[in-house]
Amino acid sequence: MEKIVVVGDRDLCIGFGLAGVVEAHEIQDPSQVEARIWSLMEREEVGLVIMYDEFLNHLTPKLKNKLQSVTRPVFVAVPGKKGADEKAESLQVLIKKAIGIELKN
Repeated sequence: MEKIVVVGDRDLCIGFGLAGVVEAHEIQDPSQVEARIWSLMEREEVGLVIMYDEFLNHLTPKLKNKLQSVTRPVFVAVPGKKGADEKAESLQVLIKKAIGIELKN
């Protein structure tokens, strides 16, 4: 069975935990994100990773390119407490890249 994994601050982890997500990685320093993402990509049972969009700004170009080209796990960036990051791609764009389907409003 594929796992849903959350990578974020305490509030994001608790929130998704209340929704039934059993694996969450609390990140206190954005410099920890890169290593965590690489390790999650190596795990076959991980199907979906939910993380803050602002974390994308702390990834190397190599990892960003890798995230755009892999089909599994699917990475979804959600807006942080400050709102949506203007530099981050919209959820529609990320889903289209991940599964090839464009969502319409």
